[in-house]
Parts: sequence; structure tokens; C-alpha cells
Amino acid sequence: MITQNKHTDPSKCMKCGFCMSVCPVYRVDYRENHVARGRNLMIRTSREDHANVDQSYRDVLENCLLCRQCETVCPAKLSSAEITQQERLRVFKKKKTFWLRQRLLQGLRQHGSSSSTIVRLSAILPSMVSMDHHCLNQMKNATMIMKNFTSWSSLLARSLSKSTVQFPKCHQKTTHTAFFPGCVFGSLHGGIGAHIHKLLFNLKLDVSVPCEATCCGQAFYAIGDQKNARWMARRNIQALESYDRVISPCATCSSGLKNYPSWLDVNDPLYPKARQLAQKTLDFTEFLSSSDKIRPARYKPGMKITYHDPCHLKRYQNIYKEPRRLLAGLDWIKYIEMDNADTCCGFGGSFAIKQSKTSRAILNKKIEAIRKTEADAVITACPGCMINLKIGLRRHKLPIRVLHIGELVKTD
Repeated sequence: MITQNKHTDPSKCMKCGFCMSVCPVYRVDYRENHVARGRNLMIRTSREDHANVDQSYRDVLENCLLCRQCETVCPAKLSSAEITQQERLRVFKKKKTFWLRQRLLQGLRQHGSSSSTIVRLSAILPSMVSMDHHCLNQMKNATMIMKNFTSWSSLLARSLSKSTVQFPKCHQKTTHTAFFPGCVFGSLHGGIGAHIHKLLFNLKLDVSVPCEATCCGQAFYAIGDQKNARWMARRNIQALESYDRVISPCATCSSGLKNYPSWLDVNDPLYPKARQLAQKTLDFTEFLSSSDKIRPARYKPGMKITYHDPCHLKRYQNIYKEPRRLLAGLDWIKYIEMDNADTCCGFGGSFAIKQSKTSRAILNKKIEAIRKTEADAVITACPGCMINLKIGLRRHKLPIRVLHIGELVKTD
């Protein structure tokens, strides 16, 4: 049963159409049912009429990036992203699960961390979720995304390695601070995670990587797989409960950890611990802005940079001033604010795979905004955004680097 309040009730939509002016999907395809106003009406109708869930209806739900841009202009203050998310959870049960995804999840449950890289790969390639929309084409698109981000030889080597992260070995005993690297920074692109972990260590933090922690589950929750998302949430809640603080360099992960209370029922035994975890979780950018021991890393003097706001950082966690204060305070660089810096880049996990044409059109707008700044590098704090921006910049043959904000700093 779906729990509604005044912010998640689609019948409260005023049909004003303000969302049409900011929705990145609608601004590309101009389809009424792909903007919050039209989608809310379809969701309301489907629930009230108990209509059968067909593929065309799933298409409507999947053509949303969950970026929450529409919520910034909604006079009714509706959370249309949450409305869409709840509806995905409702209709997911009717989907046929792709066999490869079943195997991956089974591996996680049976073998724990030894299969974490393969499971994490499934989390960032959620095209594996269903047989709909020609799954082989989805996997081909997913392969192209990963091919642009890292070499398959490196990926395979890390997948076969006993340790999938490039940090010191995980700890069974608790320390005061847990480092939650996330899927990409913990295995597929562990160099960034290793750098940030070392930075925290050099700041004299009592920090370790918890052995029992697993994928944050955000990718599964976003596509409507509540069962497995909750399983991952419960595992992480238990793995992180003894720490005083949890720091993650991944905007998606920190957002997911903070949102665990909304994933669980209030009568769930772990619900109180989920709230505690949410309160003690920090995105790395939050922590970074509070430290006075951070120094610039070595990059060429006078380098020009710009910044892209990840949706999971600005609109899910209300973090946008902190990274700008840091970047503006680095006297060896020139910071340039790009146009529409907080507009979604079009990745959205499975969106970039299933709606590849729309995703590419949205990304092209972002790349044009970056190009206009004449920056040497674009900075962000989300691995999904980093993947997408690298693809776009390479496609447009622009010699602009994509860096995580943590790569710009070091300790003495």
C-alpha cells in the first residue's frame, strides 16, 4: 500500500505546467506524459481505476530522471520525483527479472564481499533489471558507457582480485569513522576512492572501510526494486551502526544512506538505526568544507575550472554552497560558474541506457554549457555524472578533464 501525504499525492497537482519550463526530459522530447504534470495525471488515473500495468505505462515512469528539478518551481510543493518513485515500487513486482541480475544478487547473498565487484557492476548497470526494451541492446549501451569510463582489462583484473578496493584492508573492529566509498570509487575506479581515503587518514581521523558494507542500493531502489534495495539497506545499517560518523565521496551513496528511513517501514526493527545512520552520514563535500587542513593538489597554475551540481547532492541533500566555497578559495585556479550548473546531465542510471537518445540530447546541452566556460576541467562529486561527462566531452572532442572534487585537494 502506498503512503501518501500532501507532497506525494498526485491529485494535488495544480496542472499549471511550470514543470515544463525546467524538466530536462520535456525540454528535449516535448511529450506531455514525460513531464511531471502529465505523469502525475497518468499515475492518479492508474491508481484510481486499478488499470493494468502495460509497457507503455512503464515507459512513462521510466522517462523520468528523478532529478527533482520540477520541484523547484512547483507552486503546490509536490515531490513529483517521489510520486514517480513510489509508482515504480508499485509496478516493479509485475516485471520479469533478467536472469543475469538474479545470479548477481544470489552471488551477493551467498558470497558477500567476495562478489562485491560483480554485484556493484550490476548496480551501476541497471539495464540488467528486466527483459523489457530489448535487453541485449541495453547491455550494448551499458557496455559502451563502461568502455568510455575505464578499460575492460582493468575492470576484469579488479573483478578477479580478492580485494576490490585500493585502500587498506577492511576492518572487522570498529573505528570512529567509516569510509563508505561506493561502487565506483570502491572498485571500478578505486584510485579516486584510495586518494580520498588517504586524505582522511592523513587528517588523523580514526577511519576504516567496513567489511560487511555493500552496495548502497540506490540504483535498485530507483528502478523500483524495493525488496533488494531494502536488503542492502539493512545490511549497511548493521555494518555501520557502531560508527560515530560515516563519510562517502559518492553523492548517490550519501543520499541513499540518508534516505534509508524512507525505504523502511516505521515498524521495522531497524528503522530507529536507519534514522541514526542518516543523521551521522556526511557527504565528502560536507566534511571537506569544515576542514582547515586541506591544501590544493598539484595542478598547473591558473587552471580554469567549472562545477556541475549532481542532482543527488544539490536537490536531494541541499549541498551546493559548500563545494563552491572550496573551489572559490583555491587561489591557484580560476573558478567559472557555468550556465545551468544544477541541471541534470542526463545520466540517471538506467535512464542513460534505456532512453539513450534523450539522455544524449540532455548531455549535449550540458557539454555546451561547459564548453562556453573555456574551462580546463569540470568538477563534480558523483561517479555517474563523471561517467556521463567524460563520454560527452570525448564525443565532442573537447580536451577538458573531469575530476572529483576530492582530487583537487591534499593534506600537508
